[in-house]
Amino acid sequence: MDSYLKQKRSINPRQTANIFSKVTFFFTLKLFKSGAKEELKEEDLYEVLPDLDSQKLGKRILKEWNEQKNENKCSVFSLLWNLFGKYYILLGTTKLISVIHTVVRPIVIGKLVSYFIPGQTELTKIETSFYGVLVIVLTFTDSVYRHNYLLATGKLAIKMRTALTSLLYREIFNLHPSKLRKTPIGKITTLITRDVMTFDFFLELFNDTWTGFLATIIICYNMYQKIGSTMLVLLFSYTLYIPWQVYVVWRVICLKIETSKKTDKRIRSIQKVLSTIRSTKMYVWDKYLSRATNHIRKDEMHTLHKMFMKLFLTTVSATLVQHFTLYLVIMTYVWSGKTITAELMYFVVGCFQSVTFTLVILIPYGMFHTSEFIAAAKRIQILLRIISSKRNMEEYKSEVKEPHISLGNVTVTVADKEILNDVDFDLKKGLTVLTGNTGTGKSVLLMTLLKQYEISEGALHIEGKISYASQDSWLFPSTIKQNILFGEKYNVQRYQQVLQVCALYHDFNSFEFGDGTVVADRGINLSKGQRTRISLARAIYRESDIYLLDDCLSSLDPLVADFIFKNCIKKFLADKLVVLITHNENFICQADNVINMNQNVSIVSINASSEATEKIENETPTENVLRDNDQREGEDTDVDSKLISEGENRLNVYREDKKSGAVSWRVYQQYIKLGDSF
Repeated sequence: MDSYLKQKRSINPRQTANIFSKVTFFFTLKLFKSGAKEELKEEDLYEVLPDLDSQKLGKRILKEWNEQKNENKCSVFSLLWNLFGKYYILLGTTKLISVIHTVVRPIVIGKLVSYFIPGQTELTKIETSFYGVLVIVLTFTDSVYRHNYLLATGKLAIKMRTALTSLLYREIFNLHPSKLRKTPIGKITTLITRDVMTFDFFLELFNDTWTGFLATIIICYNMYQKIGSTMLVLLFSYTLYIPWQVYVVWRVICLKIETSKKTDKRIRSIQKVLSTIRSTKMYVWDKYLSRATNHIRKDEMHTLHKMFMKLFLTTVSATLVQHFTLYLVIMTYVWSGKTITAELMYFVVGCFQSVTFTLVILIPYGMFHTSEFIAAAKRIQILLRIISSKRNMEEYKSEVKEPHISLGNVTVTVADKEILNDVDFDLKKGLTVLTGNTGTGKSVLLMTLLKQYEISEGALHIEGKISYASQDSWLFPSTIKQNILFGEKYNVQRYQQVLQVCALYHDFNSFEFGDGTVVADRGINLSKGQRTRISLARAIYRESDIYLLDDCLSSLDPLVADFIFKNCIKKFLADKLVVLITHNENFICQADNVINMNQNVSIVSINASSEATEKIENETPTENVLRDNDQREGEDTDVDSKLISEGENRLNVYREDKKSGAVSWRVYQQYIKLGDSF
């Protein structure tokens, strides 16, 4: 269901590069040359590497998650461990190369410096040259290894983010509307956009933390061999400082959790404002809501400010402790009557830098990002468990000889309010019209049949495949044809029939690209009636046994609505089970069954007698009638739709138009004017 034809890109040069080119990144030279000649464009992007393909990663993690659900062991931690844990541990073992570099480098530099002490006779020129070459080799290998390690951990982080985002996207479609109160949309958005980003820092720092701790133990032993008991000064100083750091990190973690809650609150507040923006403008509530939103944002920023101030103080205090401890160690060593040399000084300073970086930077920040990772994984796990919770309903049979819907004393409660009470009816093939006053639960009843609301009492039994058309049309940025097919296989004959019975032929003939016209965001380049008929065509095209139509004809012109009712619902779906919500008396008297929902939230079911059935006018809407109807429907089109041509770029609706060259003075003039500077 892509909104544009997939663009063929060049194969990523890393796929065909040899080992030497991968290690040294020589395969990127071609891209740098292109960037030096002219500005890089979207067309210069390479194809995604096969192991980073979102579809493959999504299928892989979904398979593992389904296996966990079958075993009733739904855990994000075990899910990530089974998929990526072993590879990450393997990356961690390669960090031993970095440990060797950290331990050996201060010793080698100390030896190299000792050669330049006046009067020394221990080292020859050959030995000094050896130590010099060793420093170069250590620096080169560490640089090559570090960049390749960062690339490997970055790729692993992308895999984890992509896989989890794909899993959340697939599973969210199974989220009940009744559970959205526990899991608001703002929270889901935060999980997908922000929480998964914490994996990058965790993967980068966790292996560095434990390997750095191992290197610190070895370095401390080497320092003890060099300076003896003076080493205890270093241990004593950091023993006093580390508890303070642990406390600060704990406070930062608490503030981070508090910030997440306030962020969710802010997003929910903004969503409420945006969803009621027309009423807000109409009743001039914008200033009040603006002050309320700003207050929430200021509260959130105040918490963020406290968190970052604590992190800043931790970094500054760490630097001070490092220099103060180094001073104490050197002075204690001198006061003990020993002579300090250049070799010893370089050795101690090098070791101090490594130990301080591990104890003061790596461990605290590692603890912080580990807690962020755990918190994010738990939030994702809670959402997935809510989605995966068992439903108190029977699963309907998709392959049956005759469709059937049966409700036995069903009661539905939404947000502690009883919407449906003791609903009992049995439906078979034919047209059933559902009518009643506004607010009596007609749409809730259809959503219950779709298993979108859980029943509190009673039994629900459905046999047959279901297709649904909502009251409000829903379109996505793609071609009209893709909006109708919606992932179903293309059947030419059925597709043409659906266009005919949904009165879409005339509309497509008026478009330059026909059904290949790209639908803009929210379908603003189409009239309300066109959006409704396309949404209805999507539901009708899907071959099903049961069709649930939620008042999808009310927004159409009466003649067009009559045409669709006669040709689509009465004829094309004659051998199906159709449930239609409508208030049109002409449609009600032609139904096989009528379900009237009263204010007491009960149901009265009556058979529509043949005597009350009135025929719809046999004549179909003429081209003039459809044209007049389009003009009336076009009045509901947003003003912005006038800016969108029917021949809109059919390759990519989100394509950006870029200009190059000097910026004209007119642009600066408009910028200053729109900035309200004068």
